[in-house]
Amino acid sequence: MEGDTSLGAQLLADVDRGTQRLQEIVSDADGLQASGDRLQASRHFSNTLCNVMRGGIFENGYQISGEDLLRFVRAANRPVAQRHAEFLSSLPTEFEHLAGLALFKNYDDADLLRLYFEYLPLTFSRRHGDPS
Repeated sequence: MEGDTSLGAQLLADVDRGTQRLQEIVSDADGLQASGDRLQASRHFSNTLCNVMRGGIFENGYQISGEDLLRFVRAANRPVAQRHAEFLSSLPTEFEHLAGLALFKNYDDADLLRLYFEYLPLTFSRRHGDPS
C-alpha cells in the first residue's frame, strides 16, 4: 500500500508541475489577468490558452537560436543552405529576431530571406498538422 501512496503523491506532484507550467505559458502570452470579476478573468485565461494552442508562442521571446535556424534552413532548402553555408555557420549563438532580419536582408537572395520569415521557433502549438 505504501507504493500506492508514493505513486499517488508522485502523480499529484506531476499535475502540480504541469499546472504551474501551463500558467507560465499562458502568462507569457499575457493571459493572466487580475480582476474583481473571476468569471471574466477565467474567460480571458481560457481564450488565451486556446489562442496559444492554435498558434503557439515563441519559445524564448524573440531570441533566435543560430544553431536551430541553421538546422531549419538545411532541412528546408539544401541548395540555399549550401549557397550561404559560410554566412549561416557564422550566425551568432543567439540573436534578436529583428537583428537577424537585418542580417538576412543584407543578402540578395529572396529564397534565403523567405526561409528566415518561415522559421518560427514556436512551442506549445498544434500549428503543424492542424487542418484549420
